Amino acid sequence: MSGRGKRNARGAPAEERPVKRGRTTNDDPWEKALDAAAHMLEEYPPVEIRDTDGIVAQFLKALPEGWTEDDEETVTKMWDDSGLKAKTASFSNPHSAPLLNVWKTSFRLFQRPPLGLVGVTAAMRYQPMTTHSRSRPHIPSTNFCLALSKLLVHPIWTGSFRRVTGALQYAIICRTGDYRALNRISSKAEECLALNSLNQGILKYRHTSTPHPLHKMHRVVRDQARTKGKEISPWSDFLFHSGETLENDTSKRPPILEEFTDFMGVRVLPLTLWDVEMVTKALGSMGNIETEYRMSVEDAFKAWNEQKSDRERPSMTQLPDLYEAFYKEAFREVVSFLKGQSQPQTGDSGSEDDLPESPIHGQNEEEMDVDSERSSSFFEEDNRDITMSDGDLLTMSDDDLLPPDEDQDESESSQEDDASESLGYEIEGPAMDNGDIPFVPGADEGGGMIDAETQLEGLGHMDVGTLSEPEVYNREISPTPQELAMPTGPPRPPRVPVLSELSPRGDYGIIVRLERENRELRDALNKAQEEVQKSEERNQRLQRVHEREIECLERTINNQTNMIESLDESRRDSRNGLDPTATQSDPVLIYLGRQVRRQRDEIEEGRQNLTRVESRFESRMNLLEREVMTQQLESGRLIESTELDSNLVSPGSGRAPSAMRDSPMQGD
Repeated sequence: MSGRGKRNARGAPAEERPVKRGRTTNDDPWEKALDAAAHMLEEYPPVEIRDTDGIVAQFLKALPEGWTEDDEETVTKMWDDSGLKAKTASFSNPHSAPLLNVWKTSFRLFQRPPLGLVGVTAAMRYQPMTTHSRSRPHIPSTNFCLALSKLLVHPIWTGSFRRVTGALQYAIICRTGDYRALNRISSKAEECLALNSLNQGILKYRHTSTPHPLHKMHRVVRDQARTKGKEISPWSDFLFHSGETLENDTSKRPPILEEFTDFMGVRVLPLTLWDVEMVTKALGSMGNIETEYRMSVEDAFKAWNEQKSDRERPSMTQLPDLYEAFYKEAFREVVSFLKGQSQPQTGDSGSEDDLPESPIHGQNEEEMDVDSERSSSFFEEDNRDITMSDGDLLTMSDDDLLPPDEDQDESESSQEDDASESLGYEIEGPAMDNGDIPFVPGADEGGGMIDAETQLEGLGHMDVGTLSEPEVYNREISPTPQELAMPTGPPRPPRVPVLSELSPRGDYGIIVRLERENRELRDALNKAQEEVQKSEERNQRLQRVHEREIECLERTINNQTNMIESLDESRRDSRNGLDPTATQSDPVLIYLGRQVRRQRDEIEEGRQNLTRVESRFESRMNLLEREVMTQQLESGRLIESTELDSNLVSPGSGRAPSAMRDSPMQGD
């Protein structure tokens, strides 16, 4: 790590501790921002390693278990095909300074590259806001980098990357209405009844045809927790406030583009500049947030820049190499996940007691092993236990969440109509993406993947209809008209399992390689056929040119021959009585005769050249035809081999092999 070690979990009471250097006791927001920035700069020192290889070695995770040379070749091919190698060469210009600042901040405060905060390992992918920026989908825009840099230095995160990813995930889901990419909202571990119940709701409803809005579920479990007299964590307060901020915002929302809900075959959440701005807006408008964190993002960013050093690692020249190293790491995560190389937990993992704790202030992060936190991933298992028992989780019925139902009675329909009329406009719910890309497993504080089947085994207390009367109508804060009328999106088609989920022996890599070789042969065959066609067209044009030249020469010879004959006759007529042999010494006739012979020789030479060109063209055509036939035979053999291997994992049987049906990689 960059100098960061473990801290003592316990110490003197707060009132007995001396005031830390730079701390202040007044309530001025700017002074608090300066104090928080000074504390973070002291707590999280900058990266001290100068060379690129050292930085990569410090932050790069170990290779996945069972990693092979073929897997690494696949990752290299994915990197080459992404086009990032050429695009990262432009990182030396001044426009890349905000992107470099994101890398510096991420390494210093969260001990990981930005791809670990907002990349595929965090179940997210950057989505540009403009059409021009979509030509560089893997490189964030300048405005996005500036907004993210400001957000990362806010003291509310306290060095926990899971708080950052959890806040952004919550904002994206509230905007899109789609949480199929997650098993839970990412955050630090803590005992919070509302958030644990919310994560259970995510598991229960994420793959249903009409999933309930995440923020509405959060509202229900918070009200039920208050009814039971349970304490709600500050992190739940902040996430709920973020959802309220997003719902009340009237600015134009970015479109949901299907291409950005997928990363190399893995389902992700599309992260936009708008989502970052919504979290920033929520931080600046939350009045009941903890005292030391009550400051705007702008103040936190200015205070951070005022006190930090300008000379931090990495440098601009190191950025292209770092991009390659950590993007390949993300590709390895994807390949390993799709191949099913991550081993599921065994034993008594089927009980809810094995579920990790949910978000933040309940547990001191000082007690956690920082090195293990840095190496954790959303694709790995977590072995920590929670203290919440099965009976503590809240019940959540469909009646509480008021889902749209074709058989609902007239009173409910009229209630929705009245709600729309009272608002004066038709209420529309968040757009829903209908793709069938497999989801990315979520994670807890330890970085673990949550086994969906294990989670669902303990959901008997959340069965539909457990409440005879919906508690939501009797709560102190009743649902708003928007809640009553908001639809939850159109039905989604059933999820289609990916190839790796059906493969019993991990044959996915072999099939991928065969398909890649098949595509390469097909491309070579198409290029050869195009070359044959171009050669044929070129030779046809040359043949037409030679034919026109020969015709022109023949016409010239005929004209000159006629001229000679005409001159000869006129000279004979004008020289009556002269010796006929006199015309044979006429210079004009001699010159014209030589011209005719020379042009006849040129015509003959042109015909010979045309014959040689036709012969070469015929030889070239025969060679190309043999190459095409060879490639067709090779392509046919590979296609048959691919079809034979695909039969091992064909979904036509209607069920996945038993070896994979129990895998947590399948989600629900």
